[in-house]
Amino acid sequence: MPHIQFMPCGLEGEVAEGTTIIDASEELDLLGVAGLEVPDGCTRQCECCTCKVRIVEGWDHLSEISDDENDLLADNGAEDDDRLSCQAEIHGDVVVWFDGT
Repeated sequence: MPHIQFMPCGLEGEVAEGTTIIDASEELDLLGVAGLEVPDGCTRQCECCTCKVRIVEGWDHLSEISDDENDLLADNGAEDDDRLSCQAEIHGDVVVWFDGT
C-alpha cells in the first residue's frame, strides 16, 4: 500500500492505491491529529484551488495532472510542485506539505 506523510505535522500512514490526497487526509484524521483540514470549496470538482497542497516527494507516484487541473493551478499562481488534493491520486509513496495556509 502507498505511504503518505503530511508535513510539517508529521502525520503519516498507508492508504489504498488510487486514494486522493484529500481523502487520505480524512482517512488519517489530519483534522483530529493536527488540527488541520484541507478545504474543498468546489466539492472536489476541480473548479477552485482551495485544496492546493505542495508535493515534497513522490510527484511521479501521483496520477497524471489533467489539463483542467494544470490550467486552474496556473490561473491561481500555484508553484510547479503544487497539486489539487482532490484530483491527485496516490499510486506510491508521497510526502505532502500542508500547513493550513
